[in-house]
Amino acid sequence: MMTRWMAWLLVAAWPAMAGCSGGDGKDPNEPKVLGPAPRAADGTILDDRALCNFQGRTDVEVMESAGPGALQPNVRRVWQVFGAG
Repeated sequence: MMTRWMAWLLVAAWPAMAGCSGGDGKDPNEPKVLGPAPRAADGTILDDRALCNFQGRTDVEVMESAGPGALQPNVRRVWQVFGAG
């Protein structure tokens, strides 16, 4: 009698166990990875998806520098110019 009860319990619990089986293997919190950025012939990135609108403006000064171990500039500092100098 006990074995029938355990068999029915397994049959009834199977859909619940199968529903919690991990899914497609992708972590929903993992950041989205974009493909490689298009580059110019010299290796610089054409569109670096900058959030600051600095290109073509005369009222800002831009300085780019490479961090430790970087092969190309990866730090951009943008300052707005006030007054005449």
